[in-house]
Amino acid sequence: MADALTADEVSLLAQERGFLVSGSDILRFHGQSASGIRISRIEHPGEYPGRYY
Repeated sequence: MADALTADEVSLLAQERGFLVSGSDILRFHGQSASGIRISRIEHPGEYPGRYY
């Protein structure tokens, strides 16, 4: 299993496995669940609040 820390890294792993998803798609999915996977976005100081909602 590969490690991914950012939404873009997760999307690259998914794309390698045939899923068409972007980092932005993943960030917009924050707080939701699908197939037993829950997406959580970690807020970092200095980021734009609410940018991906």
